[in-house]
Amino acid sequence: MTRYRARAVLLLFLLLHLTGCATTTGPRVVPLQPTDVDQFDLILVTKSDGTQLEVENPSVEGDELVGTARASQLGLAEVRGRVPISVPLADVETIEAVDGTATSYVLGEKGTLALKGVAIVAGAALLLVLVILAAVETGAGM
Repeated sequence: MTRYRARAVLLLFLLLHLTGCATTTGPRVVPLQPTDVDQFDLILVTKSDGTQLEVENPSVEGDELVGTARASQLGLAEVRGRVPISVPLADVETIEAVDGTATSYVLGEKGTLALKGVAIVAGAALLLVLVILAAVETGAGM
């Protein structure tokens, strides 16, 4: 019966390892100057009123920062996907580059939600297996 306990402990440590890796990986952010935005595919712009925008394909044209942003960030519920935006540089407080290897930016909102759902289901399944193994080992199932 002890071999089942060893398997259960191994599965538990595997699950903890996998969820730990998924939850500790966050976006790496690097401060930028407006002249450097052309080098990055995705930047975070904090405006002087405190709002933040993820701007994709950014560039500076004259005295404005242009690119595309998710419509949901702009409060446009009826529009899907990304929309062109233009932000005056005078309204920009900070510009930061986002490293594209972060889970939340690679998968997007729906992908991150799906990944969290899979982790929850896997955790519940592992817990069920542990309970069944404990019941079998103690003889409660007989």
